[in-house]
Amino acid sequence: MADIEVTFCVLPSVLTRPILAGEVKPKGLKLDIREGKSMDALSRSMLNLEFDIAEMSIATYSKAREQGMPLIALPLFTSGRRFMHAGLQFAAKAGIKDPSQLRGRRVAVGQYWLSAAIWQRQFLQEMYGVAPDEMSWVTLREERLEALRIPSGVKHRLDSSGRSIRELAAAGEIDATLSPGGHLPPDAPDPLVPAFPNPLAAQRIYYERTGIFPIVHITVIKQDLVARHPEIVGNLCDAYLCAREIARARPASGPADSPEAGEATKDLLEIIGSDPWTYGVRSNRKPLEAFVATAYAQQLVSRKLAVDEFFVPNLPDSLK
Repeated sequence: MADIEVTFCVLPSVLTRPILAGEVKPKGLKLDIREGKSMDALSRSMLNLEFDIAEMSIATYSKAREQGMPLIALPLFTSGRRFMHAGLQFAAKAGIKDPSQLRGRRVAVGQYWLSAAIWQRQFLQEMYGVAPDEMSWVTLREERLEALRIPSGVKHRLDSSGRSIRELAAAGEIDATLSPGGHLPPDAPDPLVPAFPNPLAAQRIYYERTGIFPIVHITVIKQDLVARHPEIVGNLCDAYLCAREIARARPASGPADSPEAGEATKDLLEIIGSDPWTYGVRSNRKPLEAFVATAYAQQLVSRKLAVDEFFVPNLPDSLK
């Protein structure tokens, strides 16, 4: 029987590179491999159903799933997974010393619906008691989908001036910013200061309280493809597990203070106590349930989706 031809597009990472390079080939599949350039571009592509299998923002996928878009997920989390503390920065002019002082302040974010921003709002409320509607929000880009609306009751404006977050901070128009990574290009003098001078300590406290290592991206597949060829689910999962074993056998490729997505660094292992890059629903149920509960609490979805609604029903037992 001929291999099934499918288009495949994911971001390059330690965990996906063996597949992208053709070192690992899923049984029964002939992959037309594309390399994703950004999660924003990939998520927009999947809203248009451009690829058969791809990586997608978990926030955008949640809304697409709620709306009945014919996509379903596999519990393979290969990049974008991180603690979000380094992405919170204060404007130097604002005089903020602690995240609890963000109440009533203006916070800039690329898009309100960024998965990282949802997690950051979660830890601000969980750890510091500041709810999303107690801040006002400045976004710099349109959301990816018309249905991705800013909730009622949230003060918000879209800044279409083309200025950067640094420029807005220098002008005194924002008091803080949320970004996925927290690494902005060097500038002097710097109008932004890190909210957590010791982010590792803050991450450890957060993990000890919540047990959550946030999931930001998720692997999705067209539902009709699964319906026509259910056997590809197990074959694809096997390929991802094989690629992960190859990745784990190789030394880290990036500097210790700036690891590549998918690397199980010493710091992460010390905080979490085991490999943080686990696959499967069972081993990731706590962050998945926290995400769906948070998305509902932040009025981003109209009902609290069940975690098991996210995923294909015929997962291998090891990934259920």
